[in-house]
Amino acid sequence: MSVKKIDVLMGNVRITLRSDESPEYLQKLASYVDQKIVDLKAKNLSASVDERRRSLFIAMNLADDYFKLKDRHTAQDVEHKQLLDERVELESTITTLHEEIESLADQLMQLKADYEHVQKLLDDFDSRKPKQLEVIEIEQEEEEQIIPLAAQKQRKVAN
Repeated sequence: MSVKKIDVLMGNVRITLRSDESPEYLQKLASYVDQKIVDLKAKNLSASVDERRRSLFIAMNLADDYFKLKDRHTAQDVEHKQLLDERVELESTITTLHEEIESLADQLMQLKADYEHVQKLLDDFDSRKPKQLEVIEIEQEEEEQIIPLAAQKQRKVAN
């Protein structure tokens, strides 16, 4: 960038600045310093304090603003890092939960298939049940017929 000249007003003093910064930025800085001078005058310190001390008070106010902003920025950096760490942790948790959901969906599909299989077996069992009952009833009738014959033989032997 090329060096530019700009005239600014601070504390009723016109100063020419040379910088490669934009004129808007330099005017913004000058306005900020000028406001600090106005604030100092409002505290009625300027009348009783020599120029050198007034400059030191202004410098201290500017340094105070700088360090407060720096501390706030540092705190925001720490908070930002914590939020990033929390985000990574949450993304990991989300991934784990998605895997669990997929696993549970697979288990659900398997349970549905098992249920359908068991239901089919029950239906088959129910359809065979009357036939088995008939077979059992027939076997019972045959046993009744056999028992009397055996009883007859026993009677013959006893006679």
